[in-house]
Amino acid sequence: MVHYLKTVSCVILFILTISCSNIPYSYNDIKGKTALKTYSTELKYVDPVKSYYVYEAAIIDQIYEYLFQYHYLKRPYELIPCLARFVPKPVLKVVTVKEPYTPRRFQGNKESFKVKKIKVISYTIKIKEGVFYSPSPCFPLNKKLGARSREVTAHDFLYAFKRIADPRLACPIFPVLVPKIVGMDLFYQYNQDTMVKIQKGDTLESIALKYYGDKKFANLISRINNNIKNQTLQPEKTVLKIIKETDYSFPITGIIVHDKYTFEVLLKEPYPQILYWMAMHFTSPMPEEAIHYYKKEYYSSLPEDIRLKSPFYLPWPVGTGPFVMKKWKSRQEIVLLRNPLFREETYPDTGMPSDEQDGLLTDRGKKMPFLDKIIYKYDPEYISVWNKFNQGYIDASGIGKEHFNKIIDQNKRLSKQMRDKGIRLKTDVASDIFYYGFNMYDPVVGGYSEKKKYLRKAIAKALDVIQYKRIFRNNRGIIPLSPVPPGIYGYQEKVDSYNRYDLKEARILLEKAGYKGGIDPRTGRPLEITYDNASTSSAARPHLLFFKEQIERLGIKIKLATTDLNRYRQKIFDGNYQIFDSGWLLDYPDPENFLFLLYGPNGVVKYHGDNRANYNNPEFNLLFEKMATMENNQKRLIIIKKMIDIVNDDCPWIYLFHSEDYYLFHSWYQNVKVTDLINNVMKYIHIIPELRMKYIKKYNRPIYWPLILMIVILIATFIPAVRMIRRKYR
Repeated sequence: MVHYLKTVSCVILFILTISCSNIPYSYNDIKGKTALKTYSTELKYVDPVKSYYVYEAAIIDQIYEYLFQYHYLKRPYELIPCLARFVPKPVLKVVTVKEPYTPRRFQGNKESFKVKKIKVISYTIKIKEGVFYSPSPCFPLNKKLGARSREVTAHDFLYAFKRIADPRLACPIFPVLVPKIVGMDLFYQYNQDTMVKIQKGDTLESIALKYYGDKKFANLISRINNNIKNQTLQPEKTVLKIIKETDYSFPITGIIVHDKYTFEVLLKEPYPQILYWMAMHFTSPMPEEAIHYYKKEYYSSLPEDIRLKSPFYLPWPVGTGPFVMKKWKSRQEIVLLRNPLFREETYPDTGMPSDEQDGLLTDRGKKMPFLDKIIYKYDPEYISVWNKFNQGYIDASGIGKEHFNKIIDQNKRLSKQMRDKGIRLKTDVASDIFYYGFNMYDPVVGGYSEKKKYLRKAIAKALDVIQYKRIFRNNRGIIPLSPVPPGIYGYQEKVDSYNRYDLKEARILLEKAGYKGGIDPRTGRPLEITYDNASTSSAARPHLLFFKEQIERLGIKIKLATTDLNRYRQKIFDGNYQIFDSGWLLDYPDPENFLFLLYGPNGVVKYHGDNRANYNNPEFNLLFEKMATMENNQKRLIIIKKMIDIVNDDCPWIYLFHSEDYYLFHSWYQNVKVTDLINNVMKYIHIIPELRMKYIKKYNRPIYWPLILMIVILIATFIPAVRMIRRKYR
């Protein structure tokens, strides 16, 4: 018995001893060139053709590379080569193209083409030689490299563009590129599911022979179509769906591979923004071997009808970037390691005038990346992340609302306590916009008559956005005067047409709209307007009530219609809403990427685009089409100003704020340039491990008194027990 008590005591003491350490990483990670980060949302896609969210790009863009990238230090943003040797210029020319016939591509065994001459905008892209994919089991062993890899070729970019056009994969940028790139629409149409109406005498076997080339596929057709049988086929009534593997041998006539390192992109019309899309992971090179390897591994056991119905997305990234994925445990941890085959790339040697003083050019000309490892720990709770940051176990952090006023003073400077710890503050006004919008199809708040404009302007002028910013955002952010945010060409610090807060003026405008005192003359009661939203959390409730209380000062009644996200999206697509809230973060640094949110042919109801207000002003549309293809110059600026005045006069939006972000960084986390556009930032980051070790040692001293107290309690508990047992066996 005494032996048992001693054993228990030792175990308890051991547990208590090791629990004195709160370090969530290994000693080697703490002392090494390792970036310590967190993520709060689990990755859904690591395939560049499908991944669209910022939290995914923050990780996978360290693995994939693009043809072009943005200069890390220069502002305004400057496009520079990445995998391309140079940024090409557009060339107007006439070319002869061979378009395969669709849907019947072959006549017998011979492929048939339609030959025609067309006028195009051409971009010739030459890629860098000697760029290799990171080691992957999908490749054969390369004896020269001593690793499973191969060199990137122009064909890999052609394959990436075909994947964008693959109807199975539903790439988010396909709707943008398909009207621009020659032949992309034909590739999509050829590979779409075929709907076949049954004719007299047709059977599943005859349909299988016609579309699959073999009668044995009759069972597959049956399974795809809910196990339909021959006896239930009805001529002129039954319609069968025919699904086939996407045929990647079908050409996109506007993507021409000239040689191993050169390809050409042909556009139907001027579209300078195409280069920005080539600075995103959607167009990253993709080796066919990776798709075939992982498809065989993950899909080989599935029935064929399930394989055909289910899109296949790459489950493990294979790229050329500075890092490779070593570990991915869902909702636990993601680990990236330095890519041993990464190409030669050096840190920028030029930047902005202040970059030298800020220490951002200390590593000029040095080979990147500087890190050996990046560890992302899953942690969805802000308080937990904040505590770990203060302990030194996370390199960087944002500032939550609950801590903001404690560490940021009225002059927006960091508190002395944080500065004394070596923590640095960096701020940035994001190129984004958040707003309330009106559904222009709605018979009450929509329309383009003067009275309809008066109603929308009255509501806009009744909303005190300065107070909103103070209450909900710690006074962070800039009040927009137009849809174009700071840092983007066309942004204006002064706009006379802006509908600024003025409650007295709002009441006058409301009366002009025909609703004196907010009363609807048709009913004799307050005008009721619905604010549709998907803000179901308790934290969002104050935001909703603020809007309601502000507008109801006009005498109008605001009805809050809160639904789940899926139902809300359906209401938006159906046009069954009046007022909504939304926001937009830039895809690329061009005013077109914001003004297109108000372009008529981009309306959500009629065209399923991103124009949620369904705004459709013919004059604005014409100016947009002209502005979209122009280079930045004085003529373009004049057009943008005119477009802004038109929008502010029609008032389809109530501008809310441009984000102002505050970031904290520890002293050892070097080369930080705040950006909301550049995702592949980790190759520039430099860690000084000695400073981290010193900080952790200083601010994480072990607390021994609980251990000592527990030992005293154990001794006080066990001594009487031992004495009692000894008396019993004496």
